[in-house]
Amino acid sequence: HLAQGNLSGGINNSGSIYGGTGGVAIFSRSYLAGGINNTGTIVGNYRGINLSWETTLSGGITNSGSIHGLWDAGVAVEGAYISGRISNSGVIASNNRGIYARYANLSEGINNSGTISSVYAAALDLSSGSILSGGITNSGSIHGGQAGIRLGSSSTLSGGINNTGTINAISLYWWDHNPPGILLAASNLSDGINNSGSIYGGNGIRLTQSTLSGGIANSGVIVGQEYGIRLTQSALSGGITNTGLISAGSHGISVWQSNLLGGINNSGTITTVARDGILLYQSTLSGGINNRGSIYSGWTGMRLSSSVINGGLTNSGSIYGDWNGMRLSGMSIPNGVSNNGLIAGGSSGIFISRSTLSGGINNSGLIAGNSVAIGITNSGLIDINNASVGTIVGAINGTANVSNSGLFALQTMSGGTIVGGSVVSSAIIGSYYQGSSGTLQFGLKGSNGSGTDSGNYSQLSVSGAANFAANTNLSVYADSASSAVTAGQTLVGVVRAGSLSSAGFTVADNLARVKFTAVTVGGNEIDLVASGDNRNCPSVVNNSRTGPCFVAVDQTTLDVATTGTITNNFGNAVEV
Repeated sequence: HLAQGNLSGGINNSGSIYGGTGGVAIFSRSYLAGGINNTGTIVGNYRGINLSWETTLSGGITNSGSIHGLWDAGVAVEGAYISGRISNSGVIASNNRGIYARYANLSEGINNSGTISSVYAAALDLSSGSILSGGITNSGSIHGGQAGIRLGSSSTLSGGINNTGTINAISLYWWDHNPPGILLAASNLSDGINNSGSIYGGNGIRLTQSTLSGGIANSGVIVGQEYGIRLTQSALSGGITNTGLISAGSHGISVWQSNLLGGINNSGTITTVARDGILLYQSTLSGGINNRGSIYSGWTGMRLSSSVINGGLTNSGSIYGDWNGMRLSGMSIPNGVSNNGLIAGGSSGIFISRSTLSGGINNSGLIAGNSVAIGITNSGLIDINNASVGTIVGAINGTANVSNSGLFALQTMSGGTIVGGSVVSSAIIGSYYQGSSGTLQFGLKGSNGSGTDSGNYSQLSVSGAANFAANTNLSVYADSASSAVTAGQTLVGVVRAGSLSSAGFTVADNLARVKFTAVTVGGNEIDLVASGDNRNCPSVVNNSRTGPCFVAVDQTTLDVATTGTITNNFGNAVEV
């Protein structure tokens, strides 16, 4: 116990110190030089080490033994100044707080390679305007009740938080279901949060009404029962970069009424059981969202609402949601959406409402939805460009000008493949152009000729002009029924437009017994007329035939008898 005194040479303990209130207490304008060095045991019923009220400690605190404050804190720095580092390779523990700083100034940071723990409150708690320079470095274990690490009440931390160990929070209070691993509440942190270890909590990392510079970089594991990374009414510069795993029950990354500079960059995995992989709400994000990894959600892969994104959305990985792959509502995205990976949803691949995408949607990958690939409502015209290597599976509905040089299949997918005979119809309020390399594919289902019934084949409706390059491609992809259409039947109005221009089509199908010819009707409609395919061979070949002979969904076998031959000197003898 040192009060209003000066002591040089420090305090060195290799034995046992027990106190009814504090194990070691230094307060009331005292000064201690030489630091506190513990290799033994220090126990206080209230606080293990207590530095308070205008006390100065020079030389820091070094612990390789155990420091326990049974009730309030293992180490408490209250209204005091520490020159030197708090270094722990042993155990600092308390029922309430492991290390507690209030109105305090710590000049050389906290380094933990041991264990800092609290049962009920934060394991490491900086509050009430405390200042910590030199950062927090953890290669051990920091375990708290209400938080692992907490910065609150106008506290400032410089030097960042660097974790290669474990930081976690598990609350024992029934009403506190989501304690954060790391919490910034009305506080400031510079030099970022860098995690290559593990962070666990109800929220992995949470910022509320706080400022963080230096960004958040994760190459380890961040797990939140509700949120992985959560920003609320906060400002973050330096971006969020994930090359590891972010896993959450509700939201992987949530940016709510906040400003984020430096974008969100993911080349790892972001996964949630429900809700959203990435949520942006009433926020401004500069630097875009760039995904080269995997984003999966039980609801929406990426939900962006009432916000502005400068830098666009770029995906070369996979974004999937059980409902929507990507949902944009009330958004302004000057640079648009660029995809050369996968964007898919159980309902819609991309759903857009009340939004502006000046750069449009540019696809050289796969965009797919169970019914709608791209849906647009209450928005201006959006340019959709599907490159020659791009695939869009599902309808494009709403206000769009579509340019297709790849595959646009009016069908659905299952298990990563297009379902034969699946039927989707598309309504574009705008224009449609198809280049010479493009393919517009229609689904066809039914039996005994019922494939021509309404709803049994795909249709494309265009309110404006539909322009097709010469000899561009149309395709029919039927189900396994052997008689969806018969020779002489017509699929009426597979394309209907305000106006239509074309110069011939190349029509393909997956049927053996019939083939289709595209016919332009009335200057605004394309019909597909079925006729018998004279090139086809019977299912049993017992004489000499000129190929190709086809194996297809309506003729699934081809038997060549000992007396039969199939030849084709200019191509394939058999095609499947």
